[in-house]
Amino acid sequence: MRNQVAFIVTFLFALTACSGQGEKHTNSKKNYSEIDLSSNIDDRRIFYRFPAPNDIINYIKTEKFVYQKEILNPLTNANKYIDTRLQHFNLGVYSTDFAYITVFKTLSDASDYFKSMETLAYQTGLSSVFDDKLRKRVQSNEANIDSLSNIARESFNSMVINLTAIGNEKQLAIIFAGGYVEILYIALSQIDDFSKDNVLLRKVYDQRYGLENLTQFISNFKDDPWIYSLNKKLYTILDAFNLVEEKILNESIPVKQQAGEFKLSGGRVEVLITNSNFQLLKDRVFDIRKNYTNPLGATEATWK
Repeated sequence: MRNQVAFIVTFLFALTACSGQGEKHTNSKKNYSEIDLSSNIDDRRIFYRFPAPNDIINYIKTEKFVYQKEILNPLTNANKYIDTRLQHFNLGVYSTDFAYITVFKTLSDASDYFKSMETLAYQTGLSSVFDDKLRKRVQSNEANIDSLSNIARESFNSMVINLTAIGNEKQLAIIFAGGYVEILYIALSQIDDFSKDNVLLRKVYDQRYGLENLTQFISNFKDDPWIYSLNKKLYTILDAFNLVEEKILNESIPVKQQAGEFKLSGGRVEVLITNSNFQLLKDRVFDIRKNYTNPLGATEATWK
């Protein structure tokens, strides 16, 4: 790739814009499942920097968002992933599970799920991130959940830095996808009864802005049939997200921050979610999560 462009995009910008400081978002009603991802894109390398999973979980956390161990990816799966791309995807899944555990201060499960991350990190060549030093930090802080939460964030960021430094953005994209799907799955698993005023549901719908960024990032790796197929699946989630109607109550105003950065302030967007919208989103997230966390699932033959 001739030109390297550092394009830093964070979920936090979109989340801030949507939660009482909403940004104007045009719902173009695109059918993303019909997009030809094999079409040519600019010959550029674009890096998307996402926050650690526990930062996103802290954002969507409400009184209805509680700890449920039974919804996590079983620990027994960690040693069963043979395909390296499934290993990367589920490293993202287990990273999110570990973050979820630390956010809810569940010490009894933290160590076990960190070991699952460690197992997959070793299999995917990231053992330098999950080394003896980090392992000792986890062991010495097993009774300090705040420290474990910091470790969760730092280990995730270290994976980002490590893979970016060695040019493995494709693997990084798969890890991001696994973490993103798992966050949606955990949140949607806790919404049994539809209510258009459900705060947790509305925060879930805020995540569509991050998904737009993620699918654009993954589109850079269209030459890999497996990741091309994964992105097509992510676009079906984006389709479900974009079926909702939006009513802009107040326009956002760009406010200049330090270092020349901008954020949108003062805007409010009302998201009009229906029960059918919600059920479609939930079904698609659950279907993708089931197949990609299945050690025998998500083969190219099945998912092309």
